[in-house]
Amino acid sequence: MARDDADLLTLASQGDQAAFARLYNKYETDLYRFVFYLAGEPDTAEELFQDTWIRAVKHMGKTRITNFKSWLFKVAVNLYRDELRRRKVRRLFLGRMPVEEDYDKTESGPVAVPQTPSKADDFSIREGISKAMKKLSPKQKTVFVLTYIEGFKIREVSEMLGKAEGTIKCTLHRALTILRGELEEFR
Repeated sequence: MARDDADLLTLASQGDQAAFARLYNKYETDLYRFVFYLAGEPDTAEELFQDTWIRAVKHMGKTRITNFKSWLFKVAVNLYRDELRRRKVRRLFLGRMPVEEDYDKTESGPVAVPQTPSKADDFSIREGISKAMKKLSPKQKTVFVLTYIEGFKIREVSEMLGKAEGTIKCTLHRALTILRGELEEFR
């Protein structure tokens, strides 16, 4: 972990609000982008974002953290998994068996990645990416976003998710195969 993060984390865990604010400001954009790609819609993303920071504050001084950003993203992944489980349980109690595609749907309907298109082409590409991302399983989406959007190395993703590097590579390969197939028209 960068010395600056380690120092800020130590101070924040001792109650220094300015140190926590610096950590928050440093990682808020990356974390929100990550949870938005996972959740696929703003309301759930905002909830995951806030819950991640709440959990981070609760466990800062109690957990040995060697890489704050990786640890923070791991907390977000675990909260996302919990949300998927809750959705599955709700559907079971409502008398309908969940199917794989249920995990990426929201009550508010189709979801698009936030955008400010400057051209019609930009809009169609972003819309295509949003649709293609919905074809990924939650595991594939998580691995893809951590690796290609957030820039974590395979080893770091492996540690975050508690999976073997080979499993992460395989999951990533499957995700890329699906995305390439879905985005063929843009090549």
